[in-house]
Amino acid sequence: MKTVKQLSILTSLAAISLLTGCDIAEDTCATDADCDTAAGEVCANIDEATSEGTCEAPADGSGSGSGSGADCSTDSSICTADQQCDGTQCVTITYNLIAIVSTATDSVGTPNNTPGPDIDAIAIEKGGVPTFADSVKKVINGGFTSSQPNANLNSSKVLGNTDVLFDTSGIVCDVSDTAGYFSLGYGSQPQGIIVVGFPTNFGSGDVAKIYEVGATWCVRDNGDSLPLRDDSFEVYYGPSTADTDAITDRASLLGQGFKLAGGSESQEGGIFPVTIN
Repeated sequence: MKTVKQLSILTSLAAISLLTGCDIAEDTCATDADCDTAAGEVCANIDEATSEGTCEAPADGSGSGSGSGADCSTDSSICTADQQCDGTQCVTITYNLIAIVSTATDSVGTPNNTPGPDIDAIAIEKGGVPTFADSVKKVINGGFTSSQPNANLNSSKVLGNTDVLFDTSGIVCDVSDTAGYFSLGYGSQPQGIIVVGFPTNFGSGDVAKIYEVGATWCVRDNGDSLPLRDDSFEVYYGPSTADTDAITDRASLLGQGFKLAGGSESQEGGIFPVTIN
């Protein structure tokens, strides 16, 4: 026979057990709004008769443990591949930066005072509608031939709509030193890089268009062709949270989350589209 004291202890333990069961039971819900959406919870297993379900982390593993809304303040690696840690939780990555990296050399053609890619404009095209870059975030002027330094160093000339190169090839282009394009320089000593920003975000399937002044698209006002030369470049897209001040070369560009979209090895210039993947 149990004593009164023993029965009191058992009763207390049973009460604790019941309370614990309440604590670990999942919250009931009717819609996702009834759950902790900040932690990525959704309303699942809704009973047709009662219209009640339970708040659960999504089946893909996101939620309070990993993925969207997860607490990444101590471990940013729990965010998924298309997410980043904003310091406290995992959020979807937004892209609004494009970087052009010169891979050109001075081995093609004769030395000139507009070395490397000659960039007139950079646009993001969504559904056939272009939006042009509106800010320069970072510039590293590339190498040049010592006998002819770069005379076209105004990087702001890449902003806004085209000034030199239009959608019809074979037109007369103003290729003077004061024209509306920027010469990025060669791909070494140092490597030419320009990073520009856009007023709206873009994503997979959108198209970056690089307007690069060159021989086949442009002719001089006397009808002569421009000389062929190496104006090759690579195109990268980057997240809005990138620290552009930390970019010093291609390696640090990648370290800030930039991804390669494509590029051009043309010696003839033109309008180069690359799809954001």
